[in-house]
Amino acid sequence: MQCRLGYGVMVTLQILVLPFLVRVRVAQRPSTEAGLWNSGLAKRLGYGVMVTLQILVLPFLVRVRVAQPTSESLINRLTN
Repeated sequence: MQCRLGYGVMVTLQILVLPFLVRVRVAQRPSTEAGLWNSGLAKRLGYGVMVTLQILVLPFLVRVRVAQPTSESLINRLTN
């Protein structure tokens, strides 16, 4: 059977994991002058930073070389 090279298309997925920082509100206890945590219940709101990951799955098309049978070989195969 005779074949020639042609082009086909396939779908592939690209997975991206992107880390980024997010600023969040957190409750913080005020410290004493000695640098120790205050034993009282007084709290204030402050900001903290956390790292989070965004996962993206992106489909896209890729052109690939494929072997394709020639029309004469298909006709011969069908008639035999």
